[in-house]
Amino acid sequence: MTYEIDMTSMFVYENTLSSKERAALLQVRDQLRSGRLPYLLSGDLDRKGLESCRYFNMGIEFNTQHSCGTVGCIGGWMTHILYPAADEEQIQHEMTCLMRREPILEELFYPSNRADYGLITPEQAVKAINRCLAGYEPWP
Repeated sequence: MTYEIDMTSMFVYENTLSSKERAALLQVRDQLRSGRLPYLLSGDLDRKGLESCRYFNMGIEFNTQHSCGTVGCIGGWMTHILYPAADEEQIQHEMTCLMRREPILEELFYPSNRADYGLITPEQAVKAINRCLAGYEPWP
């Protein structure tokens, strides 16, 4: 397995993801890399509608059943893969539990150094996931 890692960050996290959690995050990464979770620009939301919610965008907010209000962020997709039959309340609960147990996921899901989450491209998300899996700060 090859990781695309920018080693500018010297802070290393102890990664204690379970094998199931790691597999879910790898699945999100692979879907982003292959284009199966295409980037949805904010201007495309009206045109595409939500007939298929299989999109990626960390920042588009609108009124849906998704409590976090995004089309499909890293955390939402990871949690959906882990709990495919879960309702939105359970998804949010499980995502919160993951972030509490594994702080690096909170930074991956909610980058503290990004002003506009909607500008995060799938390519940048793939790099952040790779960095996270390797134990480095996701968004240097």
